[in-house]
Amino acid sequence: MKLLIALTALFFTRVYGADSDQFTHISMNQGLKSLDFGDSPLYVELENYFTKHHEKIAASQLNNIEWGDDHRIWGGVNHIGLDYSKDFLDFSVSMRRQVAPDLFHDERYIVTDIMDIYVNASKLFEKCRDNGSIDISDEQLKAIAGLTFKRSYRFNHFADNYQDALTLNLNRLFFSFTYFRSKNFLRLNPGEFITKEDYLGVYAGLASHLPVGHGFSAHLGALAKYERVGKVEIYSPLEDEKTDSEDDLRINYERFTASNLGITAGLTGDFLRLLRLTLFQYDFSYTLEKKYKTFLNFSNEEIDEYI
Repeated sequence: MKLLIALTALFFTRVYGADSDQFTHISMNQGLKSLDFGDSPLYVELENYFTKHHEKIAASQLNNIEWGDDHRIWGGVNHIGLDYSKDFLDFSVSMRRQVAPDLFHDERYIVTDIMDIYVNASKLFEKCRDNGSIDISDEQLKAIAGLTFKRSYRFNHFADNYQDALTLNLNRLFFSFTYFRSKNFLRLNPGEFITKEDYLGVYAGLASHLPVGHGFSAHLGALAKYERVGKVEIYSPLEDEKTDSEDDLRINYERFTASNLGITAGLTGDFLRLLRLTLFQYDFSYTLEKKYKTFLNFSNEEIDEYI
C-alpha cells in the first residue's frame, strides 16, 4: 500500500525529478514568479474545450467515415478511424483513433487512441517576454528556433465490433490525460494499456516567429527530429501473461537523455523550466542528464486497497 502511494506520487507529479528552477540563459522577472496559473493551465484548457465540444467533433468525424469521406490508411492494413487537430493559443493538439481487426481474436477490434500535444519554445519564450515575465534576446530566440516539446498519450483497448470500436469510450481519446491525474489508471481491463511519452524535437527550416495556424499541428510529426526524454506505461496483463499472483497491474517508467538536438543544453533546460512554471505546473519536471528504468507490478488486493 505504501509503495503504491509513493509510486503514484513519483510518477504523476514529478515525472523527471527535481532539478533547480534557476535559468541559465534568460532572466526571470518578478512577474513570472508571482503568476498564479492554477492547476496546469494547458490541461484546464483542454478539459474545458473538449468537455464542451468533443461530442460535436466526434459526430462530425463519424459522419465523414459513414459517408466514405474520411477513411484513413496506415501501413499494410486498413485502419478506419478518427483524425482531428486543433491549434490553441499556446500549444497545438493532434488526436486520432485507429481501429483495426484483432489478428489474434476473430471477434474483436483493437482501438488505439492517441493524443499529441505540442509546445513551441520560441512562441512560449516570446509570449513570456512580451508580457514582461522574462528577458531574452532576439539572438537567443533564434538559437531555439524550431525547438518543440511533444507529449504523447496512447490508450490501447478493445471493442466487440466495428461500430463500438468507432463510437464508444470516446473519453479515452479526448480525455486520455485525465487517466494520469486520478485513480483511473488502476481500472484498466485485462489487455489494456496506456502510455505517456515526452519528446524534444527540432524542426528544420521553421522560423522562430512562425505563427500557429490551421493544420500546423498535423504537420509537426513529419518535420521533426525527435528524441524521447521520458515514458510511463501502465498495463493490465492478460491472465496467461501474469508471472505470479501479484502481477495484476504493471507500471514501467523510463527516463532518457536528450543530447543530439543541435541546441545547447542550457537553452533546452530553460525551455523545460519555463514549461514547468507555466503550462505544465502539474505532472511535469525535467532533467537532461540522467536516465534510468523502473519496472513494478501490483496485485488486485493492493489496487482495491488504494481505490
